[in-house]
Amino acid sequence: MSNRIDTHRHLGGSVPRSFFEELALGQVYESDYKYGPSAEHTFDYFFGRFKCLDRIEWTENKIELLLDHVTANINIERYKTLLSFSVDKYLPVYKNYTDAVFNIADAILEKSQNIKLLLGIKYENVINDIEPLMKALQSSKVLDVITGVDFISDEREFNKQLVERILTAMRGKYRRAHVAERQPNFVGIQLLKDDLIDGLAHGIHLTHFDEFFPLLAERNTFIDMAITSNLRTGTIRHIREHPIVRFMEHECLVTLGTDDPEILDTTLSREYDYLEVSWADKIRANGNKLWDRYN
Repeated sequence: MSNRIDTHRHLGGSVPRSFFEELALGQVYESDYKYGPSAEHTFDYFFGRFKCLDRIEWTENKIELLLDHVTANINIERYKTLLSFSVDKYLPVYKNYTDAVFNIADAILEKSQNIKLLLGIKYENVINDIEPLMKALQSSKVLDVITGVDFISDEREFNKQLVERILTAMRGKYRRAHVAERQPNFVGIQLLKDDLIDGLAHGIHLTHFDEFFPLLAERNTFIDMAITSNLRTGTIRHIREHPIVRFMEHECLVTLGTDDPEILDTTLSREYDYLEVSWADKIRANGNKLWDRYN
């Protein structure tokens, strides 16, 4: 097994292409719906592709097919993987959040020994449904199968009191927030200052804030990056502009992952190909440190 660890991978971005092909996407998009390098390099384009996940009519059988597909690929690749999964779209198949989280997580862990799971929480989906989610997060049944939580949202809309409630409940687990992927935003700095997160996903535009690097050093915060994702979405126009080397020069705990490998047409090996050997070795070591810290 490789000692590289994919620290940034999403279940939603690992959906088989066949699921999309059933959706008659020509009716959704005026232009052709493209995969991989031929797709348009804009954030809105890729956000639209994720919107298509909401058009899938999920059943127990379809969920099982998805989990088989993802875990089989991870087992073939032989990388340990930190996999983020949201359950909102699957709730019609299950009775409640607790059952949805446990059944999906338990099925994934049964199929692969190479996976740790982060419960993906989309702020827009839980803002009016917070109590069932909190009940799930307080359940030993759920806590037994997840390594942490992954806050994925438009950070500009965060209600700090609600976010703080969720992240405080998860203290001791790995708490990651997707922040500053598209533009500088003070929310990520606030979460760091309040010691509410242990990791950042992307975080590439937080370098605009003077206190960013000192806070990272003080908190030992992991930065789970995904280079192809930033390039494909147009967030970073060229690898030369990517801040990953700057983070490494500041001795940050940078890790590396695929983000949404099926949609972005990437692998962990391709992500490491962007790096010089010395940086790659350090990032590999950081990934192992993250894996072991939340063992």
